[in-house]
Formats: sequence, C-alpha cells, structure tokens
Amino acid sequence: MLSDDVFHRQLHGRHTHLYTEESLKYLSTEFELETVSEWWFSTDIFDLYRSLLINLEAKNVSDNLKSSYKKIMSSFIDSMQLEIDKKH
Repeated sequence: MLSDDVFHRQLHGRHTHLYTEESLKYLSTEFELETVSEWWFSTDIFDLYRSLLINLEAKNVSDNLKSSYKKIMSSFIDSMQLEIDKKH
C-alpha cells in the first residue's frame, strides 16, 4: 500500500487477514459468534519481498542484483514470516 506502482493483493475490507486479533474477538463477542477453529498465518514478508522485487525490476537493475536479492531473501523468508505469525 506504500507504492501506487505495486498492485496490492488485499483490495477489500472483508478479508480476515486485515483485522487484528482483538477486533476479531470483539466481532465474535458483539454478534455472539462461536469460534470453532482458528489458525494464524499471513504473507507480510512475502508481500514485502514482492514489492521490493517489483521496484527492482522497475528500476531496470541488473539480473545479477535481482538474482542475489532472490537468493538472500529465500534463505530466511519463511523464518521471518514465522516470527510475525507467532505474534498474530
């Protein structure tokens, strides 16, 4: 959402990934809903990776730089996302 040149994947406000844990609990209580299951995952780091890669491509940087960026990020992208997911 920081760049007008990169399409944002979450365009509507109805997706549960756009709400905090507290706001989901509030809605559940407000409308007397029962939580039957939940799990926490997101794509924050992948979205950051994608946004930066699109910007690198827009700047016409060398293929070597893009390749290095992909290699570096792929080595820790899952572990970074896991840490964010742990915090809900």
